[in-house]
Amino acid sequence: MNSFKEQWIKYKIAEMRPEDILHYARVFGVPMTPEEAAVILQTVRNHPWSLDDTSTHQPVFDAIQQKVSPGTFKAVKQLYNQYML
Repeated sequence: MNSFKEQWIKYKIAEMRPEDILHYARVFGVPMTPEEAAVILQTVRNHPWSLDDTSTHQPVFDAIQQKVSPGTFKAVKQLYNQYML
């Protein structure tokens, strides 16, 4: 993926609010509390990752898994596997 596209995606993530995450969670049927949405958004913003380097994704998932319910984490991971891999 080119660097412009990745930077644009990261910019859009930087603009998001927890309410946006909750909206998308409802659209995709992911059980999520407002607190979990805030934690997920903060984690994705604060951990270094690259769309091209999947090895950078696991540390983000590890951090999310420690902070959200097992059901929320399972649903988020399934969406990642469905749309990103």
